[in-house]
Amino acid sequence: MKSRFVFVIGARDPEELRIVQLLKSAGQEVIYASVNGVRVNPRNAYRADPIERKTSVVPVWVECRSRDTENQEDVIVDHHRPNDPGYALSYKDFFKASSLGQVINLLGIQPTFQDFVTAATDHCLCDALQGLCPGVPGQSAHEHSIAQTVTTTGASETEIIYQMSHFKKMIREAPTIVIDGKEVLDFRLTNIGVGYSLEYLCLRQVLLGAPHNSIIAHRVSPEEPMMRVVIYGDPNVVIAFTESWAPKNNLVDTFCVPGRRFGGAYLPL
Repeated sequence: MKSRFVFVIGARDPEELRIVQLLKSAGQEVIYASVNGVRVNPRNAYRADPIERKTSVVPVWVECRSRDTENQEDVIVDHHRPNDPGYALSYKDFFKASSLGQVINLLGIQPTFQDFVTAATDHCLCDALQGLCPGVPGQSAHEHSIAQTVTTTGASETEIIYQMSHFKKMIREAPTIVIDGKEVLDFRLTNIGVGYSLEYLCLRQVLLGAPHNSIIAHRVSPEEPMMRVVIYGDPNVVIAFTESWAPKNNLVDTFCVPGRRFGGAYLPL
Protein backbone atom coordinates (compact mmCIF):
# COMPACT_ATOMS: atom_id res chain seq x y z
CA MET A 1 0.00 0.00 0.00
CA LYS A 2 1.36 3.43 -0.94
CA SER A 3 2.02 5.70 2.03
CA ARG A 4 0.47 9.13 2.24
CA PHE A 5 1.66 12.14 4.19
CA VAL A 6 0.47 14.21 7.12
CA PHE A 7 2.29 17.52 7.33
CA VAL A 8 3.03 18.71 10.86
CA ILE A 9 3.58 22.48 10.79
CA GLY A 10 5.76 24.29 13.32
CA ALA A 11 5.67 27.87 14.58
CA ARG A 12 3.98 30.71 12.73
CA ASP A 13 6.15 32.62 10.28
CA PRO A 14 5.65 34.34 6.91
CA GLU A 15 6.99 31.38 4.86
CA GLU A 16 4.69 28.95 6.67
CA LEU A 17 1.63 30.74 5.26
CA ARG A 18 2.67 29.89 1.69
CA ILE A 19 3.59 26.31 2.64
CA VAL A 20 0.17 25.68 4.18
CA GLN A 21 -1.57 27.31 1.21
CA LEU A 22 0.23 24.96 -1.20
CA LEU A 23 -0.42 21.89 0.93
CA LYS A 24 -4.14 22.55 1.22
CA SER A 25 -4.40 23.30 -2.50
CA ALA A 26 -2.76 19.92 -3.15
CA GLY A 27 -5.24 18.16 -0.86
CA GLN A 28 -2.64 17.26 1.74
CA GLU A 29 -3.50 16.71 5.40
CA VAL A 30 -2.15 19.51 7.62
CA ILE A 31 -1.92 19.59 11.41
CA TYR A 32 -0.10 21.99 13.73
CA ALA A 33 2.54 20.99 16.25
CA SER A 34 1.59 21.87 19.81
CA VAL A 35 2.75 21.68 23.42
CA ASN A 36 0.00 21.02 25.95
CA GLY A 37 -2.60 21.95 23.37
CA VAL A 38 -1.03 25.30 22.43
CA ARG A 39 0.62 25.75 19.05
CA VAL A 40 4.40 25.72 19.28
CA ASN A 41 6.57 28.83 19.09
CA PRO A 42 10.18 29.03 17.86
CA ARG A 43 11.60 28.10 21.27
CA ASN A 44 9.59 24.89 21.87
CA ALA A 45 8.92 23.81 18.28
CA TYR A 46 11.41 20.94 18.59
CA ARG A 47 9.83 19.63 21.80
CA ALA A 48 6.27 19.26 20.49
CA ASP A 49 3.82 16.72 21.83
CA PRO A 50 3.75 13.37 19.99
CA ILE A 51 1.11 13.06 17.28
CA GLU A 52 -1.31 10.23 16.69
CA ARG A 53 0.32 7.88 14.21
CA LYS A 54 -1.72 6.03 11.59
CA THR A 55 -0.83 3.05 9.43
CA SER A 56 0.60 3.99 6.01
CA VAL A 57 0.63 7.70 6.91
CA VAL A 58 4.12 9.24 6.99
CA PRO A 59 4.56 12.37 9.14
CA VAL A 60 6.39 15.25 7.48
CA TRP A 61 7.78 17.56 10.17
CA VAL A 62 7.98 21.11 8.85
CA GLU A 63 10.30 23.14 11.09
CA CYS A 64 9.34 21.20 14.21
CA ARG A 65 9.83 17.81 15.92
CA SER A 66 8.28 15.81 18.72
CA ARG A 67 9.85 13.52 21.26
CA ASP A 68 9.04 10.49 19.08
CA THR A 69 10.45 11.75 15.79
CA GLU A 70 13.11 9.06 15.81
CA ASN A 71 11.01 6.95 13.43
CA GLN A 72 13.20 6.62 10.34
CA GLU A 73 10.21 6.80 8.02
CA ASP A 74 9.41 10.33 9.16
CA VAL A 75 10.35 13.08 6.69
CA ILE A 76 12.12 16.21 7.93
CA VAL A 77 11.58 19.52 6.14
CA ASP A 78 13.82 22.12 7.74
CA HIS A 79 16.95 24.28 7.52
CA HIS A 80 17.50 25.41 11.12
CA ARG A 81 19.52 22.66 12.79
CA PRO A 82 22.55 20.51 11.96
CA ASN A 83 21.53 17.46 9.89
CA ASP A 84 18.43 19.24 8.55
CA PRO A 85 18.23 18.81 4.76
CA GLY A 86 18.78 22.52 4.13
CA TYR A 87 21.06 23.45 7.01
CA ALA A 88 24.44 23.30 5.27
CA LEU A 89 23.30 24.67 1.91
CA SER A 90 24.34 28.17 0.89
CA TYR A 91 22.52 30.95 -0.91
CA LYS A 92 23.54 29.29 -4.19
CA ASP A 93 21.14 26.42 -3.38
CA PHE A 94 18.55 28.53 -1.59
CA PHE A 95 15.50 26.86 -3.12
CA LYS A 96 16.62 23.33 -2.31
CA ALA A 97 17.61 24.54 1.16
CA SER A 98 14.43 26.38 2.12
CA SER A 99 11.51 24.62 3.76
CA LEU A 100 9.20 25.94 1.04
CA GLY A 101 11.45 24.52 -1.66
CA GLN A 102 11.66 21.18 0.12
CA VAL A 103 7.87 20.93 0.31
CA ILE A 104 7.44 21.90 -3.34
CA ASN A 105 10.04 19.33 -4.44
CA LEU A 106 8.48 16.64 -2.24
CA LEU A 107 5.07 17.15 -3.84
CA GLY A 108 6.38 17.65 -7.37
CA ILE A 109 4.66 21.04 -7.68
CA GLN A 110 5.80 23.62 -10.24
CA PRO A 111 7.10 26.65 -8.30
CA THR A 112 6.24 30.20 -9.30
CA PHE A 113 8.76 33.03 -9.51
CA GLN A 114 7.29 34.33 -6.25
CA ASP A 115 7.99 30.97 -4.64
CA PHE A 116 11.66 31.36 -5.56
CA VAL A 117 11.70 34.85 -4.05
CA THR A 118 9.97 33.60 -0.88
CA ALA A 119 12.46 30.76 -0.57
CA ALA A 120 15.42 33.10 -1.03
CA THR A 121 14.26 35.65 1.53
CA ASP A 122 13.46 32.93 4.05
CA HIS A 123 16.64 30.87 3.74
CA CYS A 124 19.16 33.68 3.29
CA LEU A 125 17.58 37.12 3.60
CA CYS A 126 20.92 38.90 3.82
CA ASP A 127 22.21 37.36 0.58
CA ALA A 128 18.83 37.76 -1.12
CA LEU A 129 18.65 41.48 -0.38
CA GLN A 130 22.10 41.87 -1.90
CA GLY A 131 21.01 40.09 -5.09
CA LEU A 132 23.28 37.07 -4.57
CA CYS A 133 20.62 34.36 -4.90
CA PRO A 134 20.62 32.98 -8.47
CA GLY A 135 17.59 34.17 -10.42
CA VAL A 136 16.30 36.46 -7.68
CA PRO A 137 17.13 40.17 -8.13
CA GLY A 138 17.86 42.05 -4.92
CA GLN A 139 15.05 44.51 -5.68
CA SER A 140 12.58 41.62 -5.92
CA ALA A 141 13.74 40.37 -2.53
CA HIS A 142 13.40 43.85 -1.05
CA GLU A 143 9.89 44.36 -2.45
CA HIS A 144 8.81 40.87 -1.39
CA SER A 145 9.99 41.43 2.18
CA ILE A 146 7.97 44.63 2.37
CA ALA A 147 4.91 42.89 0.91
CA GLN A 148 5.29 40.06 3.43
CA THR A 149 5.44 42.60 6.23
CA VAL A 150 2.19 44.14 4.96
CA THR A 151 0.53 40.71 5.00
CA THR A 152 1.96 39.68 8.37
CA THR A 153 1.35 42.90 10.32
CA GLY A 154 -1.45 44.69 8.47
CA ALA A 155 0.69 47.82 8.25
CA SER A 156 0.67 49.90 5.08
CA GLU A 157 3.68 50.12 2.78
CA THR A 158 4.05 53.77 3.79
CA GLU A 159 4.23 52.81 7.47
CA ILE A 160 6.83 50.16 6.70
CA ILE A 161 9.04 52.52 4.69
CA TYR A 162 8.80 55.08 7.49
CA GLN A 163 9.72 52.50 10.14
CA MET A 164 12.69 51.29 8.11
CA SER A 165 13.87 54.87 7.61
CA HIS A 166 13.66 55.39 11.37
CA PHE A 167 15.85 52.36 12.04
CA LYS A 168 18.37 53.41 9.40
CA LYS A 169 18.81 56.68 11.28
CA MET A 170 19.20 54.80 14.57
CA ILE A 171 22.08 52.77 13.16
CA ARG A 172 24.28 55.86 13.05
CA GLU A 173 24.00 56.36 16.83
CA ALA A 174 23.55 52.76 17.98
CA PRO A 175 25.76 51.52 20.83
CA THR A 176 28.14 48.70 20.01
CA ILE A 177 29.67 45.65 21.66
CA VAL A 178 32.56 43.48 20.47
CA ILE A 179 32.22 39.79 19.63
CA ASP A 180 35.08 37.84 18.09
CA GLY A 181 37.00 41.10 17.70
CA LYS A 182 34.24 42.55 15.50
CA GLU A 183 32.02 45.53 16.23
CA VAL A 184 28.37 44.58 16.68
CA LEU A 185 25.50 47.10 16.69
CA ASP A 186 23.55 46.60 19.91
CA PHE A 187 19.77 46.97 19.56
CA ARG A 188 18.87 44.81 22.56
CA LEU A 189 17.21 47.71 24.38
CA THR A 190 15.15 48.73 21.35
CA ASN A 191 11.53 47.68 21.81
CA ILE A 192 10.55 45.73 18.70
CA GLY A 193 7.38 44.12 19.99
CA VAL A 194 6.44 40.46 20.15
CA GLY A 195 6.79 37.86 17.41
CA TYR A 196 6.70 38.96 13.76
CA SER A 197 5.85 42.55 14.62
CA LEU A 198 6.20 45.54 12.31
CA GLU A 199 9.21 46.75 14.28
CA TYR A 200 10.96 43.37 14.29
CA LEU A 201 10.50 42.74 10.57
CA CYS A 202 11.59 46.27 9.61
CA LEU A 203 14.66 46.27 11.84
CA ARG A 204 15.71 42.84 10.60
CA GLN A 205 15.44 43.94 6.97
CA VAL A 206 17.44 47.11 7.63
CA LEU A 207 20.20 45.28 9.50
CA LEU A 208 20.52 42.44 7.00
CA GLY A 209 20.17 44.65 3.96
CA ALA A 210 23.25 46.75 4.77
CA PRO A 211 24.55 44.29 6.13
CA HIS A 212 25.71 44.89 9.71
CA ASN A 213 26.88 42.68 12.53
CA SER A 214 24.07 43.31 14.97
CA ILE A 215 22.28 41.97 18.02
CA ILE A 216 18.60 42.36 18.96
CA ALA A 217 16.24 41.02 21.63
CA HIS A 218 12.50 40.32 21.59
CA ARG A 219 9.85 37.81 22.66
CA VAL A 220 8.98 35.30 19.96
CA SER A 221 5.31 34.92 20.95
CA PRO A 222 2.80 36.05 23.59
CA GLU A 223 2.96 32.53 25.09
CA GLU A 224 6.76 32.59 25.51
CA PRO A 225 7.91 34.79 28.41
CA MET A 226 11.65 34.42 27.78
CA MET A 227 13.42 37.01 25.64
CA ARG A 228 15.21 35.71 22.53
CA VAL A 229 18.54 37.34 21.74
CA VAL A 230 19.45 37.13 18.03
CA ILE A 231 22.80 37.79 16.39
CA TYR A 232 23.03 38.71 12.69
CA GLY A 233 26.09 39.08 10.52
CA ASP A 234 29.42 37.49 9.68
CA PRO A 235 29.32 33.68 10.12
CA ASN A 236 32.37 33.77 12.40
CA VAL A 237 30.65 36.31 14.65
CA VAL A 238 27.54 34.11 14.75
CA ILE A 239 29.62 31.09 15.76
CA ALA A 240 31.53 33.07 18.41
CA PHE A 241 28.25 34.36 19.84
CA THR A 242 26.83 30.85 20.12
CA GLU A 243 29.92 29.07 21.40
CA SER A 244 31.37 31.72 23.70
CA TRP A 245 29.52 35.02 24.16
CA ALA A 246 26.07 33.58 24.89
CA PRO A 247 27.20 31.05 27.54
CA LYS A 248 29.41 33.67 29.23
CA ASN A 249 26.38 35.94 29.45
CA ASN A 250 24.20 33.18 30.94
CA LEU A 251 22.00 32.71 27.87
CA VAL A 252 20.44 29.29 27.25
CA ASP A 253 18.95 27.24 24.40
CA THR A 254 21.47 28.51 21.86
CA PHE A 255 21.02 27.95 18.13
CA CYS A 256 23.47 28.64 15.34
CA VAL A 257 22.93 28.87 11.58
CA PRO A 258 26.13 30.60 10.39
CA GLY A 259 25.47 29.85 6.72
CA ARG A 260 22.29 31.90 7.00
CA ARG A 261 24.10 34.60 8.99
CA PHE A 262 22.18 34.33 12.23
CA GLY A 263 22.09 32.58 15.57
CA GLY A 264 20.57 33.18 18.96
CA ALA A 265 19.79 32.16 22.50
CA TYR A 266 17.29 32.88 25.27
CA LEU A 267 17.58 35.01 28.38
CA PRO A 268 16.45 33.01 31.46
CA LEU A 269 13.71 34.52 33.59
